[in-house]
Amino acid sequence: MVKHQTTELSGSTIKIAVIATLIAALVLTGAATASKTSVKTQDSQLEAKKKETKEKNGKEKKVESVTPQQPNPAKEKLQFFLAEGDIPEEKMYVGAAGRMISNPRSIDYTEVAMATSPYRELKERKLGPNSGAYWLLVAEAGDIALREVIKYAKKQGITLITDRENLVKFLKKQERFKNNADEELIGWFDITGQIKEVIKNLDE
Repeated sequence: MVKHQTTELSGSTIKIAVIATLIAALVLTGAATASKTSVKTQDSQLEAKKKETKEKNGKEKKVESVTPQQPNPAKEKLQFFLAEGDIPEEKMYVGAAGRMISNPRSIDYTEVAMATSPYRELKERKLGPNSGAYWLLVAEAGDIALREVIKYAKKQGITLITDRENLVKFLKKQERFKNNADEELIGWFDITGQIKEVIKNLDE
């Protein structure tokens, strides 16, 4: 927007220069008065546009100064009480209801399991549900995923890890996060990428 206004101002400046040249040529013909009036009008318009641009720029800077980026709350040591029924038990990979929990996090458990070597082997061998080996590898992938999730939680001091949907619902019950978008909360509190990286390093 500002760039567009600058272009307009440059055009006005060129226009004034052309008019000034015409005035010089018309002085001897007695048309100078009318031409000077025209230049004065153009000058007034130019000054008005300059003022408008300056005011708009000032407002934009003011808006930027009063709307700083919100810091990531996941970096804080958050604590909440997890009541019975807040999160389904089968969706709590780490944690238990009826107690205080700290540093809540979410994961996509399927993504984590799919990052394991047993799951990759399953895909490479193109095994299907009709194969016994398929179910053995699925179970092994799930065990590795859960084991690494628990180890990561202990190392990081996390006492609740659940799926994304349930963590978002739980956080939105808290006054602090009730107005945050789902995507924003997931961006802050999801650790799927970190767990997948840990699992990837197991094979190296």
